[in-house]
Amino acid sequence: MWGVRRSGAALVACAFLLPCAEAGASSCAKATAAAGRLGPVATARSLGCLLAAERARRGLGALREHRCLRRAATGHSRAMVRRRQFAHGDVGRRVRR
Repeated sequence: MWGVRRSGAALVACAFLLPCAEAGASSCAKATAAAGRLGPVATARSLGCLLAAERARRGLGALREHRCLRRAATGHSRAMVRRRQFAHGDVGRRVRR
């Protein structure tokens, strides 16, 4: 079940990157693989590669990992799985705080 949820999240993320896939596909291994055919690690690597390629194309710097943000995101994801919830609610209200 956890793998299905990760695959679902990867599909959502990939949907936003479809326009970018052609630009980075030549340099990103497995970037054009069918959704669901890659494991979570390969999906994350391909997604990271596509993001890096698109950022470079737009003249932006590389992404860096931020441990505190990763920890917060992981905790939030786990809480969503525990509650069987796949929604973020009123994001605008939370951002205005």
